[in-house]
Amino acid sequence: MLIFFKSLKFQIFFLYFCFTTAAFCVECNQFDIAKPNEDIIIPDRFRALEEDTKERKEWLKFQNQKTDEWISENASVEKEFWEKNVFIPMFEKEQRLVWVQLENGYTLETMDRGLNLPNEVVLKKDGEEIKTILSTKEMKGKSHYSTTKLWTSPKRNYVLANMVKDGSIDTTDIYVIDLSKNNGEVVEKLESVGDYGVTWLAEDVFVYRKRVSDDEFINLSHKINTDQQLDNSVKETILASESGNEERILSGSDRIFNDLAFNSYGSKYLVRHKKQKSIITSLVDGGSYEFDFRVFSFVNENDDFIYVSRKKKNGWQEVVSFKKIKGATEHIQLEEGQVLKTRQGNREGFYNLNDEIAISYSKGHQSWVNIYSLEGELIKEVKVPSCCALTGLKKTEEGLYEFKFTSRVKKSQKFLYDLKAARFKEYNIESKMMTDENGIEFVNTFIFPASEDGKSVPTRIVHRKDLKLDGKNPAFVEGYGGFGVPGYLKARYQTEHKVFLDNGGVYVAPALRGGNELGEQWHRDAQFENKINTFHDGAAVLREIARLGYTNAKQIAITGTSNGGLWAAGMAMLYGRLFALAIPINGVYDLAGKDIFDRLYGTGWSYEYGTMRLVRFFYSLMKISPYHLAQESGEYPMMLMIGGNSDSRVRNFHTYKFVAAAQSSQQADNPILYYNLDNAGHWPHNQPLHDFIAIDTNARLWGIMSKAIGLKITEKAK
Repeated sequence: MLIFFKSLKFQIFFLYFCFTTAAFCVECNQFDIAKPNEDIIIPDRFRALEEDTKERKEWLKFQNQKTDEWISENASVEKEFWEKNVFIPMFEKEQRLVWVQLENGYTLETMDRGLNLPNEVVLKKDGEEIKTILSTKEMKGKSHYSTTKLWTSPKRNYVLANMVKDGSIDTTDIYVIDLSKNNGEVVEKLESVGDYGVTWLAEDVFVYRKRVSDDEFINLSHKINTDQQLDNSVKETILASESGNEERILSGSDRIFNDLAFNSYGSKYLVRHKKQKSIITSLVDGGSYEFDFRVFSFVNENDDFIYVSRKKKNGWQEVVSFKKIKGATEHIQLEEGQVLKTRQGNREGFYNLNDEIAISYSKGHQSWVNIYSLEGELIKEVKVPSCCALTGLKKTEEGLYEFKFTSRVKKSQKFLYDLKAARFKEYNIESKMMTDENGIEFVNTFIFPASEDGKSVPTRIVHRKDLKLDGKNPAFVEGYGGFGVPGYLKARYQTEHKVFLDNGGVYVAPALRGGNELGEQWHRDAQFENKINTFHDGAAVLREIARLGYTNAKQIAITGTSNGGLWAAGMAMLYGRLFALAIPINGVYDLAGKDIFDRLYGTGWSYEYGTMRLVRFFYSLMKISPYHLAQESGEYPMMLMIGGNSDSRVRNFHTYKFVAAAQSSQQADNPILYYNLDNAGHWPHNQPLHDFIAIDTNARLWGIMSKAIGLKITEKAK
């Protein structure tokens, strides 16, 4: 048994816990009734933790005390190392977060000044700061943390700054900055708007989206420097008068912006598809929204060529070139041109190379970049090195292209591609990107373990080249597997992962089903009743890395956030003997209650997991619902759970209830720890970088994990 459980301090805490929970009735034998079959009753023993009470606050305080007690008894040295040597240096550096180019050499930039310093929006002239327009220092006490986005008006006289508050990116205000005289003044604030997108209708009129119910948004338009909130009929009148057409443009219940587009100069017009007579639109210049139709870019000064992404029946996306044949400003007619040739894969990026365009895409662990003429004719397909992920691309001169790659052990680095020679000028990209600044070589490899139904699961593994595959190495596995979005298979660089690898750790990133790494079918294979395949895939990967000698069950830690939190928690319940530590973060754990209390995202969860309201989903959900599985006594691995009080995507009592259930049912000596974050959202990175919450939380996480799986931090690494 761990020392912690024998300590006097723990016994005192345990008595305190019993006292507070007895008064609170943390286990109060209440029940939820599932409606598809009237005779089915689902136990909900810890429902009292859904209530915001003084007793719950005391319970949360106790959980944090218990976690810190474990650290002081077991992992204080490890926590101190991560805090002082990794996270404080990381957060001390000043960073430019987002910026917009204005006229006459002016830029508007959001700056993170570094540790314990304010996040600011500053106006610069030729790179020199001339004015601070917004500062979180001045907003202290008002729960504002950082600026995440800037939107410029068509003529760039106004900029909208999206300011995160209350620790959640879903709770934001919009500040209107007037730059008409290059003086940068805040003239208005729209409160509690949310980070759901903005479209400009005119130089002083914009539309923003606001959530009005569980599964519905409303598009609201606003005229700057007025108190008038324009309703839909007024909006349509404005648009009709400007565009000369009486067609209905916006709907108050539209869930996505799919109505307006801008050309390269920012003037507004609508794009009409010639054949299907549907409106194709985009938020050009930084928009990142995925629709069946999306305008990528207007690629030359006359806007003669337009590129549209659309979904095929099999779920893959294709890109189509369109050529303008009629119209100048408001309505234009388009003629469909080339369907751009690619292999089947997920489209990831679009690059305007002035006289050419490029599209990056991937399938599984392999990525490509295709270069096209403006008409959409394929010029060259370039294979991306398997070690790397593309972070940037531009054309430097005729026939010469600058690619930026990153890997798990190296930040972005430039490489030149010679079109005529059909090769990169450096042959050793793999070697260069897998050797760090200290000369340490790393191995990047892929395995394809077979899941329970025989499907192969692509998995990236990274470790030091001199590592012995003797089954005695600590391994860190990140998983997601949901909502048709990619997980961690890409070679993204993270400082803490690099430190982990330096010290002999093995990093493992599986492409779990539920993601889109192998297309929409890969997503559907773990959707609804098939969701359990995500867990089967995880188990296959864990067994295989142990069989191949990378690690062993006592030295594996797994983690995931949101849907990945569900995966990590479900793995602890279903396959807990395959690993030593689970770190579920802000996961959806109560799959019976999600339809009832996840007011903001309940419909989204049902889209992925199904709903308890339908019989067809009832049994499949109960097989994977961590909260309900945890109410049965069992021997579970050690768990560290992390959650934020201001999480608007997954209600915080998912975590509270799962923690309480797992602690009450644990039959093994492994501790079930929870660290609760006040004023944090879906993960500490919703806090600004200058806030110590992110440092403290990350240091705890990596300190506990290092101790639990036996990561030995060397003096050289320190």
